[in-house]
Amino acid sequence: MAKFQLEVLLLLHLFAALATPQTPPTRHASHMLKADSLRCGDPKRVIAAANLTIDAIDAFKNDFTEHEFGVSWDRLNSETNPDDDYYLLLVCDLEDHCLRVLPNITSRSHKPPQNPEDARRILVEVLGHSQRYALALETFFLDQSLYEDVFLRQVDTVHRYLEDLIKILLEDVGACQLSPNEHMINNFIQRVYRGVQDEPRKLRDFAVLRQCLLGMRYIADVFSGGIWH
Repeated sequence: MAKFQLEVLLLLHLFAALATPQTPPTRHASHMLKADSLRCGDPKRVIAAANLTIDAIDAFKNDFTEHEFGVSWDRLNSETNPDDDYYLLLVCDLEDHCLRVLPNITSRSHKPPQNPEDARRILVEVLGHSQRYALALETFFLDQSLYEDVFLRQVDTVHRYLEDLIKILLEDVGACQLSPNEHMINNFIQRVYRGVQDEPRKLRDFAVLRQCLLGMRYIADVFSGGIWH
């Protein structure tokens, strides 16, 4: 029964993190619209919000790894493969069909887009990524609430900054007459978080922090220069 109640609570968090803020007050349109130049959105606000999230993670990441693993962040980061992070946090349906919560940023290039079409695609893409990072941080927050309560305040701070970033991205998506990826959102809210215990849980929380940090750096980079300015 306790497990069921936890799954219900986590499912409610899924709705809170993904379902509520998804529809900006804009006309529904293609994710990529043709235009001579990009005259919408505010990249400086996006970069500032991403950097605040980065700073909030940097402020406690080493304390976290020292507490949980007895090693520095840099050492654990160098000894583990970030490509394995995506398999540590799953949401599954009743038939055990699972989706990875953490997004996989496949592009190795962090260069800003050079044309409006790519800029629009990236804007919708990073909004979806940020919503998934918010969901991942929800699980980290719940882990802290249920098991340790050592870094609860710090995780909450990161999540709040990420929520601010999502609000800015939603405003920019609306200003550019784009739509969020509602298919992705619906796929997540129909599934329930699958938990793990002990060391896998700690590794998962580390993976959440690492991927969120990498994602914020990617966002700060791709919104700097290029077609945005």
